[in-house]
Amino acid sequence: MKLGDLLLPGLVLAAVLVFAVQGSSPSSPGDLPPGNDDDAPTPAPAPAGTQIWSLTPASGERCGVDLVPAVTGSWGTKIVEGVDADLVWGWTPPGDLRLAKLYGKRLIADVEYRPVVPAAPKSAWAGNEVAQAAELGALVGGVTSHGFVPAGLRPVLAQLASRGVIGYPQVYDSDKSAEPRQFLRTCIASWKKAGFATIRPLLGVSAGLPHLAAWLDECQAQGVTPHLWDLQRIQTSKYSCDQLGLGGTKV
Repeated sequence: MKLGDLLLPGLVLAAVLVFAVQGSSPSSPGDLPPGNDDDAPTPAPAPAGTQIWSLTPASGERCGVDLVPAVTGSWGTKIVEGVDADLVWGWTPPGDLRLAKLYGKRLIADVEYRPVVPAAPKSAWAGNEVAQAAELGALVGGVTSHGFVPAGLRPVLAQLASRGVIGYPQVYDSDKSAEPRQFLRTCIASWKKAGFATIRPLLGVSAGLPHLAAWLDECQAQGVTPHLWDLQRIQTSKYSCDQLGLGGTKV
């Protein structure tokens, strides 16, 4: 499938639902209203290597950092070829290596837990596909999934971690906890327990600027490089680059 052939409404729907998780775990970025940003502190500069994820296949740069474009639609059943970016992300069903073979180590595979996304049972993972995870882990450079590793998905993520891929836990805090730093620490600890040596938290701007400022500061303290989810929410919330701890002026 070529870049211009992608049905963006399907891509957006999949991306909105892709990050759903149960209980107090990170939730869908599309569900959450912007946080109360009236008194939001100005965050410290985001660490070098910070990138912004996007719901579309368009590559480029915003706020002086590279975008991580989406390269799938329709729950990962449709793939987008020819995206020129150092990193891309896409929903990756178990056993489907098309995207991994196309983008190799540039791909961050989105591995979602089936009980959390019942709308796409064939595209999400049941948790027992360890052999398929080993095949995927040999090809890709990273994996993203729920911020709190579900117990049922742990065997799959542990297998991917054993292959040395980078982990991108989805940190959204749908409950808007009073302790955002501890929320982030819990997500990182969960992924460390699954075996990931390198972790780059994917911070959801939908939690609001106060949470984001706390998370960026905690990332600095822990020496980890965060990524930001997502460009479209940043734009609709009319956040500035400075509010994101980034340079540049074009959002």
